[in-house]
Formats: sequence, C-alpha cells, structure tokens
Amino acid sequence: RALHGDKTKMAEISSQIKALAARILDLSEEHRSLSAVKHSQQFAIRRLKDEARDYVERYQSLKEEQAELKRQGQEERKRKKGRAPAYAKAVKEEEKLRKQIAVMEGQLERDRQGDEEKKK
Repeated sequence: RALHGDKTKMAEISSQIKALAARILDLSEEHRSLSAVKHSQQFAIRRLKDEARDYVERYQSLKEEQAELKRQGQEERKRKKGRAPAYAKAVKEEEKLRKQIAVMEGQLERDRQGDEEKKK
C-alpha cells in the first residue's frame, strides 16, 4: 500500500514535472517570438529614425535652396529696377530718332518730288 501510494505520488509529481516542462517550452517559444518582435520593432524604429533624419536634411536643403532663389530674385528685381531709368531714356531717345528719321524721309520725298518737277 505504501508502495502504491508512493507510485501514485511519483506519477503525480511526474505529471506535474511534464506539465511544467511543457509550460517552460511554451514560455521559451513565446520569449523567442517576443524577442523576434522586439528586434523587428527596434529595426523598424532605427529605419524610421534614419528616414526622418533624411527628410529633415532634405527639408533644410530645400529651405536653403528656396532662400537662395528668393535672394536671387530680389537681386534680379533690384538690378532691373536700377536699369529701368536707363531703359526709359533709351526708349525716349529711340522715339526721338524715329521722329527725326520720319521728318528726314518726308524731306527727302519732298526733295525728290521737287527734283522730278524741275526735270519736267
């Protein structure tokens, strides 16, 4: 009887050990799975940080480029504005010369007509 009680107790302990071993295996597998997820997340976080840094650098670069283009545009406008009086003066001079040419062409035409009348 004592032997039977010991066998029963041993079977019960053996069953508990098997259950604990199975649970340890489950927990070990779960730990491996969670570790893999953790490493995957860490990799994703590093990748996202790198991408964010790249975007920030690109944003800064574009802001600098925009500022440079704006500065160049302002310089161009100043330069054009500075040339505006000279351009206006040149346009007036051209207009004056065109009028003189028209007057001279008219005089030339009248002289030709006068010469033709003299020949007749």
